[in-house]
Amino acid sequence: MAKSNTTPRKASIDRMALSLERTLQTASRSENTIYSYLLSVRLLTGFLAERGHDLTVDVPRDDIKDFLIEQQTRRKIVDSLGRVHWGGSPATALVRYKALQQFFKHCVEEGELEVSPMVGIPEPAPEEKPVPIVRDEVLAKLLKARSGKTFVDRRDTAIMRVFLDTGCRLAEVTNLRIGDVELKEGVLTVTGKGNRLRTVPIGASTGKAINSYLLQLEKEQPERADDPSGKLWIGRQGPLSTSGVTDVLHRMCDDAGVARLHWHQFRHTLAHTWLAHGGTEGDLMSLAGWKSRAMLDRYAKSAQVERAHAAAKRMTLGDRV
Repeated sequence: MAKSNTTPRKASIDRMALSLERTLQTASRSENTIYSYLLSVRLLTGFLAERGHDLTVDVPRDDIKDFLIEQQTRRKIVDSLGRVHWGGSPATALVRYKALQQFFKHCVEEGELEVSPMVGIPEPAPEEKPVPIVRDEVLAKLLKARSGKTFVDRRDTAIMRVFLDTGCRLAEVTNLRIGDVELKEGVLTVTGKGNRLRTVPIGASTGKAINSYLLQLEKEQPERADDPSGKLWIGRQGPLSTSGVTDVLHRMCDDAGVARLHWHQFRHTLAHTWLAHGGTEGDLMSLAGWKSRAMLDRYAKSAQVERAHAAAKRMTLGDRV
């Protein structure tokens, strides 16, 4: 009987994306990481579909290069809910590149590919433009916009002060639970990337804001306030999601009459303020939950020139003669 020369068909991208999702869940990777990886795979799938390609994992290297080039181009994107976003940048392309690296590495590990098509594709160069920090006068306007005593005023003030004091990531603040708050010790326990726990200190103003919010929560929803395992931040429909916490900031900006910010700017602001006031780099890495020195360098770029000028004025090197 003659042997068949038919080459086995490669697995579909969708099938291997599901396999990757299970693997990441087993490894306890964060929901945000899993979402980012799968989003990149879905975007690549849509790009290939528009080109009429067979949607298997055997993707031509040139098509991946073209996809990454497209991801660097700023363009209008309409999502499935009809909302308009602007996307595309060197930083976006770098995120897609790293996600696809992991996807095709998974395909090789599972025996669906012999070699990853990412081999030989250079990593997109990230943007060098520093993220702008949030100035004190803007912070004052945001706090003034929530200076009332309603549930929303107290909740939004507490959320903003937590970001301001800790510089935590959006997911870390969103996922805080009531039991993570230790007002007596002045610390919060946050769950960072890789499910790593760390404690972050908060100041007296932030502690007072959280306490005021919890008192209001106890009045309006006592069953939630008494549950230490329950989510800390509550909205009309229940616990706030990351998009819900983002909406909180956008509404505050609109009410304060300032340009819309994003929470990650508070992380950059903390790094700048810490270094400007003489805080050590090692302590900042511990506080921010960074394992890599590269992350410190990236965040330190925000207002780096401003810190250098301030240091020069303090030292007045030319005045010594």
